[in-house]
Amino acid sequence: MSIYAHAHFPNLPYQAIGITVVTFFVMLVLYQTRLIIVTKKLRSVIITAVTSIFVIYIISWILGFFGIKVFIWGTSWPAIIFNITAAVFASLSLLLDFDYIERHKNKSPKYKEWLATWGLLVTLVWLYAEILRLMRKLAIKF
Repeated sequence: MSIYAHAHFPNLPYQAIGITVVTFFVMLVLYQTRLIIVTKKLRSVIITAVTSIFVIYIISWILGFFGIKVFIWGTSWPAIIFNITAAVFASLSLLLDFDYIERHKNKSPKYKEWLATWGLLVTLVWLYAEILRLMRKLAIKF
């Protein structure tokens, strides 16, 4: 995905990496300063939204096998708005990762630390992919 984006829009992947890193640190500061507190309600909203986004991606991927074009893959305004929404919830998912790490710090066995690291890594890769996809759509549109 990055190679394709770089071939058509030079330096776009590097900009997406920069935005991903900045987003990571902004969300970390918001979490550490308790400007955003992860409550049960916030956790359930984020999990519901992320699950819905995942289901939409899976359904659109399956429909693509049958030649049915779904709006989220184009450069239309609904596609861009969907992508912005996905990027926002990907960044909010970082809060869940930070909360998981904090709640399990010094409580879980040492061999389970990889789970928190894996979750954070998956969220960062998803955030990067969403940001790169959004930037590519905007570059095509404008």
